[in-house]
Amino acid sequence: MRLLVLFVVAAALAIGVGSLALGDDKPPDPRWPGGEVNVFAPTQGTIDTVIFAAERWTGSGAHVKVRVVKYERDADVVVRLDDRRLGRLCGPRCFGFTTALGRPKAGKSELFLRESLGKPTSLSVWVAAHELGHVLGLRHVANSPTCTIMSPTWFDTRCAPTLSEDVPRYRELWCVPTPADVTAAAKLYGGGVRSKSDRCV
Repeated sequence: MRLLVLFVVAAALAIGVGSLALGDDKPPDPRWPGGEVNVFAPTQGTIDTVIFAAERWTGSGAHVKVRVVKYERDADVVVRLDDRRLGRLCGPRCFGFTTALGRPKAGKSELFLRESLGKPTSLSVWVAAHELGHVLGLRHVANSPTCTIMSPTWFDTRCAPTLSEDVPRYRELWCVPTPADVTAAAKLYGGGVRSKSDRCV
């Protein structure tokens, strides 16, 4: 799966985000048992980023529990910061990549993030949450009539992250994930949208 380039113009700054999941690694049932997924991240900044994204999914109302674990051996999904491999997998403008849609047939999944996203910002958490959506089994949603973090080609401008380099504030993550994303996850795992906001429709 590929999340192509996003250009957000802010002080003449353009940002690209990418995501791809291998089409031949698609299990018959993408669900994780009990909706529980353990994720390992390699650096403190990445740990913080993934914790933000994981907590947003875990608290969303869908019956999923995404945990960040201390040791790689305990993980179902391993986060990698490797721009060279990321570029080979999905191009130079790609910011994120997942190697499986949902639970893989065997072994661990890998979740690649661009090296510049190795600290918690609104953008890095948004990208990590998008990739965790793929980890949970969510596909891209093309031409969505509502806000979604699972857009295949562009940020949904109504829910786009800020370009701030600071640790994201709660209000910046209000739509991560959006009600539409939670509803999609709930179809796989049960549960439902815990809270709705006009900012995320």
